[in-house]
Amino acid sequence: FSRMLLLCVSAIPSLHASTGCINERKMQPRCSSSSTGVSSLDYGAPATHILAEAEAAHAAEVASGTAAAFLSHRTASSRREVAFSSHHVGARFVGPDSAALGDGASSVHISDEAVLAPAECAALRLEARLAMAKGLSSQFTYTDVAPIREVHVADLPLARRMLRRKLARLLLPLVAGRFALPPGSLRVRDAVVLRYDAAERATRQPFHRDEGLVSFNVPLSRGFEGGGTCFEGSGAVLRPPQGRLLCHASGMRHAGHAISRGVRWVLVVFLVSTRAPQLVRRCSNLAAAEARLAAAAEAGGDARGAAEGRRRAGAALRAAIEAAPGDFQLRHDYGLLLWASGDAARARRSFLRAARLYPCCPRPPAALAALLAEAGRHRAALRRYDAARVALARQGDGQARHTRQMQQTRVLLYLVPVCGASQPALEGTRRHFPTRQPSQARGSASAVHGTRTLHGTRTLQHPAQDRNLALLVAVGAGRGLLALHDGGGGVEGRRGEGSRPQVLGERAAAARAGFVAERAEGVERWLGAALAAMGGAESEAMDEAEAVRREVGALAGAL
Repeated sequence: FSRMLLLCVSAIPSLHASTGCINERKMQPRCSSSSTGVSSLDYGAPATHILAEAEAAHAAEVASGTAAAFLSHRTASSRREVAFSSHHVGARFVGPDSAALGDGASSVHISDEAVLAPAECAALRLEARLAMAKGLSSQFTYTDVAPIREVHVADLPLARRMLRRKLARLLLPLVAGRFALPPGSLRVRDAVVLRYDAAERATRQPFHRDEGLVSFNVPLSRGFEGGGTCFEGSGAVLRPPQGRLLCHASGMRHAGHAISRGVRWVLVVFLVSTRAPQLVRRCSNLAAAEARLAAAAEAGGDARGAAEGRRRAGAALRAAIEAAPGDFQLRHDYGLLLWASGDAARARRSFLRAARLYPCCPRPPAALAALLAEAGRHRAALRRYDAARVALARQGDGQARHTRQMQQTRVLLYLVPVCGASQPALEGTRRHFPTRQPSQARGSASAVHGTRTLHGTRTLQHPAQDRNLALLVAVGAGRGLLALHDGGGGVEGRRGEGSRPQVLGERAAAARAGFVAERAEGVERWLGAALAAMGGAESEAMDEAEAVRREVGALAGAL
């Protein structure tokens, strides 16, 4: 369970984009040493070589085989006039690409008429279905209870030719016109046909960012219920009819809204531009690669190699943060790296900054809660778990599909603003909890030290990890409540007194018992709602959650 929560809050499906205007001065080395004598993440690593690698990655991407497969030298202004309707989400939700995309980046744009005829949609569905039947399909990374099927259009000969023609004559000029980009600068990074199937419980995607500069999708089917694209910043679910085009900045967090019946087919295309190198996204990718190498080195007993990998990952993230200081995802990822390096104090500050920058996302408060729980500060952790629950509920059907059921439980561990954010701000918009062992007290932080593993940024994920976030947050809250009942972490130390729980007097013990009694029944309902939202999926996390729910239920009955 502890490893799953670490992965869940570290492997965030949020793919960075950038304005491509990083200041290329060298980072000044700030030599500080940790208690183990290993240099901290701030030391060394000038930004220039990181930027050079990022530029090389951009050049390789725009010249890739996929880009070439859809490239036509006849791209020009569209001869067909197509009107668009726009849904405003807000500039703060665009991601770090707003300067590259112009004023249109703060909105989602939907064509007022179809850009693919019904026969073209049917042809795409048919060829994709045949390819999936032959085993060409892969499983889409961001999945719910069951994996969504996808097939790359580059592997579909007829669809590839049709899409290349459509891109050159119509689609690229239309998309470019929404974002003040030259049509000739756009390249296809990837194009996929996705298949959601309610019968297979492959119904939705969680909130994420795309790996690209601009994304567009075109619904290819009818006859299903639900579906659409949900945008986190506004909470709106947009459902264009079959054949119409929906485009948005790739850095704008969005989700595939759940279908409740039928099969939904969607064409999704991710675009990059020769004019926008997206150095923030590429620095983040470099950090993720270095984090994977560091994790492998640590697993192999190479402490020096792990430290060097963390240092390089930290330097890459700092280069990205220098270019986009207001991006919450970078702050969150940097907090994870600091935590994996043993710097819990700075990790906490980084998580707090991420949560304040972007209260919509439940992951920074969930990571902060797990960090506090590891330190034995369970009452403070419960506040942060509740902040994560509030963010999940505000996402509509995002991470927790049974939002109404969770709201009806009316369980608020603390009635406090999410990370200091105001309620109007909420409208718009990693580490792990220790596994309890029989020989350990509830909430003992020692359970996690033997499994401390570096999981860097973003793409280190498994299809099951994201769907479990609401469940794992509820389990973390349940474990915290059990730990409080057993006498751990009931009173927070004041500033400067460290994180160890103070010795509780009789009055404090009575207050703690009252706190536990008041919230036990609500936490049990919260766990039940989170389990119900999983729809009966079987996993170790489900078994663990059910066990915690029973313990909390027994505690509620006893009190």
